[in-house]
Formats: sequence, structure tokens, C-alpha cells
Amino acid sequence: MKNKKIKFLTLAMGVLLSSTIVCNATLNLDKNVTKEEQAVMFKEATKQANVGANYIEHIKITNSKGYIIDQYVDRENYLEQVDEYENGELLTRKIFYDKGSKVLSIGQDNNEYEGVIMNLDSEISKANKKLFKEISQLESWVKEDLGRYENTVFKKENISDSSIVKYSSKYVNFYFDKDTNFLLKKEELINDEVTQTIEYEKIDKTSKLSNSLFKQESPLIKGYTGYLSSLKIKHINAGKEVPLNEARG
Repeated sequence: MKNKKIKFLTLAMGVLLSSTIVCNATLNLDKNVTKEEQAVMFKEATKQANVGANYIEHIKITNSKGYIIDQYVDRENYLEQVDEYENGELLTRKIFYDKGSKVLSIGQDNNEYEGVIMNLDSEISKANKKLFKEISQLESWVKEDLGRYENTVFKKENISDSSIVKYSSKYVNFYFDKDTNFLLKKEELINDEVTQTIEYEKIDKTSKLSNSLFKQESPLIKGYTGYLSSLKIKHINAGKEVPLNEARG
């Protein structure tokens, strides 16, 4: 899963930074970030992205047209949840569980939500379990995102939240936690307009949010979840042809 694919297309629970950032016109830019400083920051941010067994990995992708992919991964317990939204409305929810051998898929059919649980083929299940063990989605994304811009010249911007360090450039902005160097957010830019935002979060497994995930009725970014908990779920056995498309990508 080293590529940046998140199955079935993939940031409200994450750090909502947009409200803390003031207008660019009012910002004072520091000197260019030195290559040495940048190398240390990127290296530490990549290291911090390996969150270990005590946290759930959370990646949220939002584009300027209102399309969102919201992904949660609990590698230790072989769990993954991917929600897809458009203009605040849930399009699909997929939850992989039972060590990657089953997937709950919720989506709309004739404007009504339906749910299906599929028992995946044993070969696909083994592959999924191996991916959970060997690949960190969060670490892979952060490593690739930072690596792509290691030769970019950044400026360090002052923003209203003093706990965050912002690296700005013509095509991308990065936001880091000042104390830990954990990468919090990436903004992709075209003509100074943000076209896509990717937010990264580690969720403590002892938190209330953690306990509400990987469930049919898990909280939505927006909207009421009651209709999800009341859905009737069908159970089917999937052959090898289907799981190759449905399995963790």
C-alpha cells in the first residue's frame, strides 16, 4: 500500500486548522527555511507518523469541490473504516474487520441507504492481514508527501496559533505540531487557491472517538447517524472476482 491509493475513493475529527489561519495579506514571512532545518523537520515528521499500536491512524482528504475521503486504520486490531462524502452527504462507508476477512459496505441505492456484509475469499483475507501488519497508511502518505517536496524552497509563516509551524511555498503548504514536529496538514495550491487539503491525525485508543469507530453507526463528519444504525444488513459470500476490487487497496 505504498502507493497513495485509498480504497473506494478517500477532516472533521482531525485538527481543524483553517480557522486558525489568518489572511495571507496580513502575515509576516520569516526568512527562507534552511535546507538543514527542513531536513530535520521532514525527518522527524516522518518518524512521528509511525504512531505505533496505541493510536488509530486518521487521514482526511478534502478537495475544493466538497468531496471528502475520511479513513481510519487500527493496524493492531486489523480494522479499517473509509467514509466517502460529497457536499456533506455520506456516499459510501466501508469497514474492514475480522482481520481483513469481512467488509461491511454501506451505500445508496435509489436514494436509500443499504448495507451488505461480504465474507472475502481466503486469499484476499490473508493479503489484507499482511497489509495491516506491514504497511502504515499514515507513515506512507507522510513519507511520500514530504519526499516529493524535499527540494522545494519554503518560508516559515507566522500564524495565529503559536503551537503550529507553517511551511509555505507556491504549490504546497505544510503544518507541523511545534512541539513534536508531527505533520498535521498539507494544502495543495494552484494560483494561491487551496485545491486539496490532507489532514493527518493520531487518535488515542482510549479516547471516546476511538471507541465509536469501526461500527455501522460510527459518527459522520456531518449529519445525523440514526439511519445508519437502523439499516438492515444483508450477508453474502463473495467470490474471488469481487474481492479483488473490494479488498484493501
